Amino acid sequence: MSLKIKVLAALALIAVAAFIAFAPALRAGFTNWDDDQLVVDNPAIRGFRGENLRAVFGYAFCGTYIPLTLLSFAVDYQRSGLKPAGFHFTNILFHVLNALLVFGLIFMLTRNPGVALGAGILFAVHPLRAESVAWITERKDVLFAFFYLLALISYIRYARKPSWIFYILSFVSFLLAGLAKGAALSLPLILFLTDWFLGRQNQARRIWEKIPFLAAAVVFGLLAVLAQRTLLSAQIPILKRFFTANWVAAFYLAKTVVPIRLSALYPYPANFPATLPMLFLLAPLATAGLAFFAGYSLPFTKKFVYGLLFFLVTLLPVSQLITVAGPEIAANRYTYLPLAGIFYILAEGFCFLFGRRLIPAAWKKLLVAAAAVAIVCLTFTARQRAQTWRDSISLWTDVLRNNPLVPEAYNNRGAVYAGLRQYDRALADYDRALAIDPDFSRALNNRGAAFQRIGDFEKARADFDRAVGLDPKNADVYYNRGNLYMAMEDYKSAIRDYTAAVELNPLHREARNNRGNAYCRAGDYDSGLADYDFILSGNPGYAEAYHNRAVAYFLKKDYDRAWQDVKKLRALGYPVKPDFLNDLRQMSGRDQ
Repeated sequence: MSLKIKVLAALALIAVAAFIAFAPALRAGFTNWDDDQLVVDNPAIRGFRGENLRAVFGYAFCGTYIPLTLLSFAVDYQRSGLKPAGFHFTNILFHVLNALLVFGLIFMLTRNPGVALGAGILFAVHPLRAESVAWITERKDVLFAFFYLLALISYIRYARKPSWIFYILSFVSFLLAGLAKGAALSLPLILFLTDWFLGRQNQARRIWEKIPFLAAAVVFGLLAVLAQRTLLSAQIPILKRFFTANWVAAFYLAKTVVPIRLSALYPYPANFPATLPMLFLLAPLATAGLAFFAGYSLPFTKKFVYGLLFFLVTLLPVSQLITVAGPEIAANRYTYLPLAGIFYILAEGFCFLFGRRLIPAAWKKLLVAAAAVAIVCLTFTARQRAQTWRDSISLWTDVLRNNPLVPEAYNNRGAVYAGLRQYDRALADYDRALAIDPDFSRALNNRGAAFQRIGDFEKARADFDRAVGLDPKNADVYYNRGNLYMAMEDYKSAIRDYTAAVELNPLHREARNNRGNAYCRAGDYDSGLADYDFILSGNPGYAEAYHNRAVAYFLKKDYDRAWQDVKKLRALGYPVKPDFLNDLRQMSGRDQ
């Protein structure tokens, strides 16, 4: 069989395996873990007008600066609206492409199709990929990895046969990777590592050609820090971060080899960082063991060192050596690109054993059979993990099955129950979350909203007031308390809270819309109309604002403009209340 046929067959096998592993995600929906903020309720992805682009490039979303990822969501929205299958298909497509690029990268480095196939197939089907592929929000993982791998492949082509076309392609791909996710900033270090692996000699040139990459990496790092400035966790002493980072790396390696009890959220241990578990203190020994083996192998081959350093360097931005915001100490999605280095080592090890003449042919057949069984088991587990993301209740119930002391999981599942108007279940989950963490401001905020829905305004206000005290930078807390004041007909207080929400999040259209309603109920129609106009200037399809503006025009006796908004509502297919239409017909003296 010719090399070309082998390569094409390997590519086809990897693509099919990647799709089979994560096809269940096509039947999944959106979750309430950032999918709502980034996609479902995000007006910035509703088009490509100037105001959309200004929002995409001018703001951080969910503590991350990811404009290219948001633009990809906008493309999906234009193609299929808010049908989740369209978004999931794009994630799967990029994962398939990434698995093929991993094959291409390893093949370019080794010229060994067997090694490239092993690394590519592991990347394609390993269940640790599920979070990045099946979770719509993690489009940033599959998208940044695509351009990251493309940048590295283009650079290797440039390094072996210098051509400015491939250098420019590598740099542009790096910029796109950074705009998809800030973790791309590790690429310059990987380029230096790849120079060493390829044996490039011109040291001065190697340094000079990295300067644009290093400068861009600094910018991406600054953007990432600025984006997370409101989410940064409490600072942890450097020595404790060192032990934690070693444990995190060992944790990911263990999950790679034995992918059991996988979870969407791995919480911090109790009393962290005041006290560290014994495993954290022992973790540097595992790192030292890897370092010893790397040093031992170096006189014979660079392969182990290259794969290990690829893993560690690409993991560095999310290793907890630099504090990462969020409720989890580790996350499967953080391994999406780094594990390509480990998969390369495993593939090299397999091919080394298979090529040994001293190993009997029967044992080699057994080795191949074991590898095939392992791939099938990984694929089956990946499909199971993808099914976990079918909806929010399934997701958070799975988290709690693995660890019943995760307050975020109770809070998020409670929010789903509240959306289904199952307030008894919602309040039970919020109570469990607050029993674990009494200062959990988001659970207080959500419980307050549930209390408001069932008419217990005093308990609602108590929860909102405490949530504001704990988290005064959270726009949603002010928004929900503003809704409570609206229900209590305290319009002055409602306007104050809605204004606070808008100042904290200028894209919070619901807060601005409700502030317009509060102004109108207080008799200040001009201020209300100003809010509706502002919303519709950036969101011309937001029917509720048209409806509210039509009512405001009616109350101002500006019937012509009220009828104009009614026409727009009808064009959008929004049902206009019959009572309002009858009043408008009667007062305007006409029908339209």
